[in-house]
Amino acid sequence: MIGIIENTFGVDFTRDDYDLMATVGDLQEILIQKKEYLTQLDKTELARKTFYRYFEIRNLVREVTGQTTLRLKPSTDLRPIVHRTMRPRLWSRLKHAWCQKLPVLELDGEFVAVFLLLGPFVWLGLLMETLRPLQAPSTWFCALTLIYPLLMILVWFLMAPLFRKSFPLKLETIGGIVTWKLNADGTPWLKNSRLDNYSDDSIRDMVLTIVAEYAEVPREQVHSESRLIEDLFIDELMFG
Repeated sequence: MIGIIENTFGVDFTRDDYDLMATVGDLQEILIQKKEYLTQLDKTELARKTFYRYFEIRNLVREVTGQTTLRLKPSTDLRPIVHRTMRPRLWSRLKHAWCQKLPVLELDGEFVAVFLLLGPFVWLGLLMETLRPLQAPSTWFCALTLIYPLLMILVWFLMAPLFRKSFPLKLETIGGIVTWKLNADGTPWLKNSRLDNYSDDSIRDMVLTIVAEYAEVPREQVHSESRLIEDLFIDELMFG
């Protein structure tokens, strides 16, 4: 029975826990106490990981920019501190340190604006010059007009990576990068315990159901005050 409860909630009982299991209510309260303990443990672990990542990122930014640590707070906007030319280097250092792929730096707005405004207008001018009825354009001019869109696409793919120097959305601060990193890593310290998925009342109800099934008695006859051995005749063998 205990094995089923452990698998259901993703916990392990100790020998001390067994010694305290006199009634169904004892079993319920032990599980609820474990839930509270694990919740507090999760918060402590999350705080530890958050501070560790903050100091790690802060030190990398300091090395890349030469800024003092006093200016590098979690809420500090990195855009005025980390120059565009330094951002690819900072991103590369983070990738190397974490051995993890980061969101790509975004294209500079100036590059996008120039490309989208200049490219179509130049092509439109070439096209209008080619279609003028009173002037026969040369063969090379016609060919340039036809291949110009392909040239623009090629220039985009070749030049765009050189202009990826803007921080992605929500990653403009050290705190934003820390949050992204914690989310990317997941919460491995939570993966074994499933107690957090249940409310206290749900835990109590689930325990009553499991105990009733193993005691082979109707569910309504099992209460928190029911003694496991004396009332329900659950001996030590059923704790295995």
